[in-house]
Amino acid sequence: MSPSALDLFTEELASIHREFPGFTIKPKQGSPLCKVINAVLVVLTFGAIRSFMTDYITVIYKTMYVPPRWANMPWLHRWIALRHEGIHLRQAKNCGFGRFWLGWIIWAFAYVFLLPFGLTLRSRWEREAYTEAIRCSQRYGVKVNRSRTFYKFTGSPYFWMDLRRRKVSEWLDQLGVEG
Repeated sequence: MSPSALDLFTEELASIHREFPGFTIKPKQGSPLCKVINAVLVVLTFGAIRSFMTDYITVIYKTMYVPPRWANMPWLHRWIALRHEGIHLRQAKNCGFGRFWLGWIIWAFAYVFLLPFGLTLRSRWEREAYTEAIRCSQRYGVKVNRSRTFYKFTGSPYFWMDLRRRKVSEWLDQLGVEG
C-alpha cells in the first residue's frame, strides 16, 4: 500500500526537522523580511516581479515562508514543495563546512549577489531543487508546466537567472517534461 499524500508530507516534514532542528513554516504575509524582499524585487526588476508574496515559497535560514494559497494546496503539492526547499537547505548546509549558519550566509550571498542574471549559482541550485520537484511530480502524476518552468529560469520570475535558453530546454527534455 502506498502512503497517502498527507503521510508523505508528514514524513518529509519530520525528516527536515531531524536534519534541521528549529525548522518552521510561516506565512509570508506576516513577515517584515519578506515584505522588504518583495519591495526590493519590485524596484530591481522595474515591476516585472510582483508575485513574490503571493506565488512563491521561500526558504530563509530555517524558515519556509509560504504564500496565502499554502493553506489550500493539496498535501501532495505541499510535499513536493518541501522536497524542493529541503534541497536548498542541504545546499546551504554543504557551503558551511559543517556549520549550517555559516553555510546559510555563504549560500544566501552567492544566491543573491554573484552574477545576478545570465548564468548564476542560483540557476544551478534551482535546477537541482526543480529536478527533485519534477521527479516527485512525475512519480505521483502531477503535471509539470514546461513553459512556466522554462520562463522561471529564463525570465523575470527568478531574475533572469539562466539566459542559456537551449540548455534550459535540454534539461527539461532530459527530465521528460513535455508541453
